[in-house]
Amino acid sequence: MSEQHEMDLPKYLIEKGVKLSGEMAWPPDAAIEVIDYMANAGEAVVGVEWWRDVRGMATWEATSNYHCDHSLPHSEYVAACAKGAKDFIEQFRNEPGALFNI
Repeated sequence: MSEQHEMDLPKYLIEKGVKLSGEMAWPPDAAIEVIDYMANAGEAVVGVEWWRDVRGMATWEATSNYHCDHSLPHSEYVAACAKGAKDFIEQFRNEPGALFNI
């Protein structure tokens, strides 16, 4: 998540995340809260990365590959992207130390 978007999140969501390698990441439940917050604000989540915290450094594990149809009306596009992002998180929810960069 860019610094600009990070500043747009409420403090309680920022506090649920961790900063690794200069970028924010959240555990599964908090990541879903961030996605829901962004979707409710009309922002599409077009990708998610699964990371692990290895001694304070982000270790990349996987990148989402869902696709959202740009031809949909904006609200439907945002909802489809949110679903894709949450489905990706659910795949790795139970992995030890899973964090998600949005």
